[in-house]
Amino acid sequence: MKRKYILSVLFFAVLISLFFLDQLIRILISKIIVDHIMNIMGLISDIGSWGYLSVIALAIWGFGCTRNDKRLKTAGWYGILSVSGSRFIVEILKHLSGRPRPAVFDSEGFRIGPTFAFGYDAFPSGHAASSFAFAYILSRFYPERRYLFYTGAIIISFSRIYLDSHFTSDVYAGGVVGLISGKVIYNYIERKRAQ
Repeated sequence: MKRKYILSVLFFAVLISLFFLDQLIRILISKIIVDHIMNIMGLISDIGSWGYLSVIALAIWGFGCTRNDKRLKTAGWYGILSVSGSRFIVEILKHLSGRPRPAVFDSEGFRIGPTFAFGYDAFPSGHAASSFAFAYILSRFYPERRYLFYTGAIIISFSRIYLDSHFTSDVYAGGVVGLISGKVIYNYIERKRAQ
């Protein structure tokens, strides 16, 4: 219990700090924008979307089925569930928070609160949540490759900041939501299978 309390306090301390640093980080990143890197980051960002990650998880599941590889098949199935679960949670949080995306913030200023208005769906980042949920699941089945999976999730998350689609705090919160949802889904299914 004490560990969960400490982690919660740490999460909110970092999140609040990032809220104050969001604009500074944006300015610093804007100084290193390069056109060809922008194109690469766009491709990386696309890979991190809910749709692409779901297709990748489905392909892993299908490959596991054709090879009769139970671990691969289960990793793909859990991946589909974790990416979908994190997406569901993030969509609720996005519309409850109503935080503007950077471009909307620049033109209309800061506003927060429940909304379905276009551009007021930045917090938390869905790409970060999906990629970290998927990385968590893959790491449970292939722990020897966990650094590769989490590095991929970090690069996808950074692409969202580089493309100015999200503030750093959006991405950080999305990553934490992804990790938690991946862990909850994994543990829930494992408990059900053990019964």
